[in-house]
Amino acid sequence: MPSISIAFATALSEKLEQKRPLLRSARTARVHKIVQLNPFPETLDLKRYREPISSYNPEGDYGPAILLSALANRIPSVTPFFEDSGNSLTNVWNSLLHAAMPQSKEDSYTQRVLTQARENFTLSKKSGRAGFPDDWYLVETDPYNWYDLLSDKANLIHLDIDLQKNDREENGSMEFLTINGVQSLTWNILGNDGKWKPVPVQPGTEIQKIQMDVLLVNFTRKWMNYDVFSTQWKINGLKKGFYSSGELTENEGIFPLVVESMLVATHTIVDGIIDKKDQMVLAQSPSVSLGGFVLNDAPRAHIAGYISRLIPVAPALE
Repeated sequence: MPSISIAFATALSEKLEQKRPLLRSARTARVHKIVQLNPFPETLDLKRYREPISSYNPEGDYGPAILLSALANRIPSVTPFFEDSGNSLTNVWNSLLHAAMPQSKEDSYTQRVLTQARENFTLSKKSGRAGFPDDWYLVETDPYNWYDLLSDKANLIHLDIDLQKNDREENGSMEFLTINGVQSLTWNILGNDGKWKPVPVQPGTEIQKIQMDVLLVNFTRKWMNYDVFSTQWKINGLKKGFYSSGELTENEGIFPLVVESMLVATHTIVDGIIDKKDQMVLAQSPSVSLGGFVLNDAPRAHIAGYISRLIPVAPALE
């Protein structure tokens, strides 16, 4: 049986291929997209994310925008499941931009890219808005009204994740990569205290298929210039690869990945052979998940996982 991440990434890739077949020839192998699923439930209160201020909605609210900014500001670790490294994207990006310098004084292009990136980041800073004392940076979404689109299945991608197929590549799919490693799922039961309690899946249970409807929500950070990673810069005192080794193995950098999309899921159903003990567990609560997949969750939504970009080796120079 393939890993859940590989099965999920393959199902998603196949559906996206059907929706945009002409884009396949235009892809570039230099930008690696990584799928990381949530190991535990991450549910969304959609009311809190409605109508954020953005270029689409300049009269929107700051509160939802700040929530979205915080959601997208986490830097994932290079692990099979999504795991918050604890590092802040905006803090790391700020320190990188203000410490980086061209390898050569004659390299005017690198100097120009770094200068423009610093200026853009500084001008994008929002401070003291909506009673929020710390600096924050706007993150916009595409589609901008994703929280409304979830109510209509016609807007969503239906996934049939077949866990019995074995004809997949070891580390990913046609469009996405996954990170190799042990991936064991547990049931999670929502208690009266509002906390999720993990319960091991019984050996007699065989999950064969997971079905869900997914909305791909892309993040846009106008203050982040990826051209920085294609220039020749260094930071005195830092070794090559301090931020990222550019690899999916042995990448201990503090900025190995940047989240570019979230996968918001609803109407999740699990098919298979369910052990009697597990059936008893599932009957205990109306709110149950398998890993990060919240079952029978309509009309609620949850984040099934994230798609990230692999940061190339940085700094590339000693």
